[in-house]
Amino acid sequence: MIGPIRILVVDDHPIFRRGLLLSLSGRGDFIVCGEAEDADGAVIGTVEHQPDLVLLDLSIPGGGREALVRILSLHPQQKVLILTASEDHDDLIVALGAGAAGYALKGLGVDALFETIHAVMRGEIYAPPGLAGRIVAGLAANAPSREVDASGLDDLTDREIAILRHLSEGACNKTIARAISLEEKTVKNHMTRIMAKLNVRNRVEAALFFQAQRGTKVPGNQQRSR
Repeated sequence: MIGPIRILVVDDHPIFRRGLLLSLSGRGDFIVCGEAEDADGAVIGTVEHQPDLVLLDLSIPGGGREALVRILSLHPQQKVLILTASEDHDDLIVALGAGAAGYALKGLGVDALFETIHAVMRGEIYAPPGLAGRIVAGLAANAPSREVDASGLDDLTDREIAILRHLSEGACNKTIARAISLEEKTVKNHMTRIMAKLNVRNRVEAALFFQAQRGTKVPGNQQRSR
């Protein structure tokens, strides 16, 4: 994109929010266009300021998840990066499944956060590798009849691997179909088989599993990929 990235910061801790504002404002490639401390403020700020990116904490009055859903219902293409202290993998799954463009922890270093913001703006949607790995471990525990690790990918065909790779880059079914010259309905059928072979419950878990073996980026916006 051309010009600085316009960011709306949503966090209910004044000291943390102030530090984040100062850090972002000290860079020429970012502009803080607004701030909020609760869910209502997050939604209003998004409508008023039309930021390129919303940095959203989950633990805000009114609920960060609720704010995420409300924001995306009004602006489906809005990029929202969750920035939270929660290392609960359920929070990660819910946030990505609801359409968050990424999920970062507050313990992330400043430079790493800046890199993550730029990656999200390029479509390289992010989740912490530690959390992704924990989810894979949980999948294995919940499916004792199958070892859920890198060997699970051996059951996939070359076409299914290609589809999973596109999915992990944030592509929707229509985009995947166009990229590999298939009908969208055929891609959906392949996705059903992929999830069955990997013993995962949904597209988010499939992508987390894939990226836990190959990197740290995972897709958000999965509710928009049907």
